[in-house]
Amino acid sequence: MQKKLWRKLIMIGVGCALLFTACDAPANENPNLQLTAAAQTIEAQLTLTPRPTATRTPTAEAAVDGSATPEFDTASGEPCDLAGFVADVTIPDGTEVQSGAVFTKTWRVRNDGTCVWNSGYSLVFVEGFQMDGPESQRLTSSTIPPGGSVDLSLDLVAPDETGIYLGGWMLENGDGERFGLQYGEAFYVEIKVVPGPTPTDTVVPVTPPATATTGPQPDLVVTGFSLEPISPRQGEAVKVVALVENQGAVAAAAFQVAWWAEQDLPTPTCTWDIALLQPGENQVLTCTYAGYPQPDAELETIVVADALNDLAEVNENNNLAKITIQVLAP
Repeated sequence: MQKKLWRKLIMIGVGCALLFTACDAPANENPNLQLTAAAQTIEAQLTLTPRPTATRTPTAEAAVDGSATPEFDTASGEPCDLAGFVADVTIPDGTEVQSGAVFTKTWRVRNDGTCVWNSGYSLVFVEGFQMDGPESQRLTSSTIPPGGSVDLSLDLVAPDETGIYLGGWMLENGDGERFGLQYGEAFYVEIKVVPGPTPTDTVVPVTPPATATTGPQPDLVVTGFSLEPISPRQGEAVKVVALVENQGAVAAAAFQVAWWAEQDLPTPTCTWDIALLQPGENQVLTCTYAGYPQPDAELETIVVADALNDLAEVNENNNLAKITIQVLAP
């Protein structure tokens, strides 16, 4: 009897189990479990939302060669230091220059950046042929605002060998950062060196041998000789003044006075033809010379009366005057 009862109970339990399995499980799902899952889903979405990144302000970074890239104005986006080429004031590209000649190269450039150029800025040599130019020289003693222009000049010397020579220059700010034209380009001097004048022998006026005379003769003497200025600069106009006097007993007729800017020149620089100079008379002679082509620490210049030796004089050795001058750099 007890065994039959247990069997019935077991059968009822299996039937109930099958009944519950056939039912729709979601209908019996616990609402609290649904709320918990939804909360977990929202939390996961919030957790996966990316955070915004910070914006980087451009700054100057050191380049590989030790120079610096241009510093930018963060407000306008324009570079702080930038030069713009305006003109070749002197020595355009390809200019012919005699070997060994001193010349002055001048560029006109514009401040195309946003920073003011001042006395802390320099003009510096960067590449090519330096041509005796300085490694660095001060850009200006004043200030050049953005949009302003300035002339940059260098005193250079042409190489001795003929050919085409190129030298590059840039600007440098007070922090040692170099800059030039757009895209960091340098500005250049380009010359074509050609042969200079051929050296010649020193010109010495020929003095004819003394001859016997039976009568009085004129005697021409250079009693005064000067240059104004006495120490001219390269390319500066020079006024030459010579004073010639006849100290003889008779008139001196039809003779020439000549001046050599440099004693070793093959021909005179200025000449004066004198028709007549009576005994005891003198004559002031002047001319203007365009200027010496290059500096010289010690240069001899001469003036000679009766330069063509047309006259027989009492004393043939007192008709020359010589002075030594210095030609300064411009």
